Amino acid sequence: MSRTKKYISVSVLGMFMVMSILAGYPVQGHYQDPQTNEIISLSGKGTATIDGIIDSTEWADADSMNTGALLDFVDGTVLKNYPVGTSPYSGTIYVMNDGCNLYIGFKVNDATLTEYDVLTVSFDDDHDGWLEAYTPLGYPTNGGGEDMVGLKGNGYAEDRYIVSPYGTYVTSAYDPVGYREINGACTNDGTYSYFEISHPLDTSDDDHDFDLSAGDTIGFTLGYHASEVNEAHCWPSWVYGTTIGMTGPLSGYQNAGGFANIVIKPAGPCGAVPASVSIGPKTLNLKSNGNWVTSTIKLPGEYDVNDIDLTTVVLQGANFEISAVSGQFGGNGITVKFDRSELISYLSPGDVELTVTGEFLSGGSFAGSDTIKVINPGN
Repeated sequence: MSRTKKYISVSVLGMFMVMSILAGYPVQGHYQDPQTNEIISLSGKGTATIDGIIDSTEWADADSMNTGALLDFVDGTVLKNYPVGTSPYSGTIYVMNDGCNLYIGFKVNDATLTEYDVLTVSFDDDHDGWLEAYTPLGYPTNGGGEDMVGLKGNGYAEDRYIVSPYGTYVTSAYDPVGYREINGACTNDGTYSYFEISHPLDTSDDDHDFDLSAGDTIGFTLGYHASEVNEAHCWPSWVYGTTIGMTGPLSGYQNAGGFANIVIKPAGPCGAVPASVSIGPKTLNLKSNGNWVTSTIKLPGEYDVNDIDLTTVVLQGANFEISAVSGQFGGNGITVKFDRSELISYLSPGDVELTVTGEFLSGGSFAGSDTIKVINPGN
């Protein structure tokens, strides 16, 4: 896939300079919520229709979090950490993916919506805790820079990337007519404004977009520019004015340690055929001595289970992947076995969603999920 690119430098003046700083700042994993001291890490699995409507059913399996009061620039110039620099705005952030796209939703208590209300999402692509800038304006030393998307209140979505450690950005591409890699939509009901964004997990633009798959973690932060007060607001945090080592080995870097995490939940390969998957035992005892965990896989009527390549079947969790040991075809399904002790080594007590994926001999792939209960008696 190819696309025509136009690289347009953005002059960031006034509040738009503030907005760019906000959007390009801080991320890294393991940021602790100042109110709860808990690590902010969001995941979730599902597909959103990008229409600006955060439907409770559509986003039911997303991870969500109430932001509390967004951070604010005091007097429009200086960022203060929570709880000094509070904002009149608060909201809810939603995150999920479907193996093809990352979906981000944002509900904010802004009663009006104009083209000058802007949501930005900035990413720490390699999750290393530093904001690296792309050339020509930045000086990255590890071959990296950071991704960014912007969504205006009129529904116009922009694919951006950061070109300085201060958050200055460039609009990286105007997608060809009839095709958009970055999609967004907004609505307002007189009380709240709603923003929805989709971003492919992997695009053809490897130089300026992240490349994510199941189990990967990426840092992110939200910026919100409200037209009513002409000010910039942010969640969960960012580091203001602390550029590191501009003449040393970290030249062109900005501390991004205040971003939250997005963990890509296993959802199967992009475009996978949806399979019906049942995994047993339904209650898995971590102290049991069994040899196998089994999964029965059934496909939609137009697909033949005998076309499944057994050598490609794997069982996935949040941060692991186990290959099938054996499989047996029968009727309209196939039963595969996975090493029980290997699986147990990755699990902790609780409800655990597992995903089975595989490929067809004729091309293409399938994916399906089931949830089991993991117990550890006596603990």
